[in-house]
Amino acid sequence: MFKTYCRYGFIKNLLKYDEFSFTFDAEVPYEFEGLTKGQDLRKLNQELVRKKAVEFYEMIGEIFLNKDIDAWLKLKFPLTTRTMSSAYVNSQYLKELLDEYKDDIKGYD
Repeated sequence: MFKTYCRYGFIKNLLKYDEFSFTFDAEVPYEFEGLTKGQDLRKLNQELVRKKAVEFYEMIGEIFLNKDIDAWLKLKFPLTTRTMSSAYVNSQYLKELLDEYKDDIKGYD
């Protein structure tokens, strides 16, 4: 009746369970683009790629140094909400995530 196994160093007892497999068409609140808009950065001018990468990380550093929550949210929150909506999280979870972002910025020294 019980099955015991060790996973990640913890012993767990599981009741017998049934497993089902089926296929369905899900309607999701987003469009998956995949790599259709991607570029192979190895084929681009490496000096330009390096320059753009450094500029981006300097911009991120300035956002944290200036504790600019608005700039951080403009950069980070749209992608996060899109990703989280695909996981069907509720608005309370997104609010808590927003609070975490604010704490990240405010706590940076």
